[in-house]
Amino acid sequence: MPVPWAHVVVSERTLLRACRRVYNSRWYVPTMYDFDENGERNTDKYAHESISGDYLNKLLIRDFEKVFSNAGFACATRLVPFGSKAARWTRVFLRVPWLREFFAGYVWFVLTKA
Repeated sequence: MPVPWAHVVVSERTLLRACRRVYNSRWYVPTMYDFDENGERNTDKYAHESISGDYLNKLLIRDFEKVFSNAGFACATRLVPFGSKAARWTRVFLRVPWLREFFAGYVWFVLTKA
């Protein structure tokens, strides 16, 4: 869902229903993550009405960094702003620790065993 903070505006259930509708549309072009190990389209994707409590997107960036640190890894974090050209100006907010949670479109973690 490439819409920043959509989960704040609508319920998780509504968001998953919208994702399911798009995913099952004929015009949707699947990505490699949309296929199972046999190369078939994953029909279970978005089949549920809620996201599991242990789903990674429910963790804050600092939570990830803490988990990696506790596991003995050095963690380099790369934050990428939301993809729209209008949102690129928000890159400056990614440098502020307590704001980065709100302005990161996605995050790359590079782990090195300490």
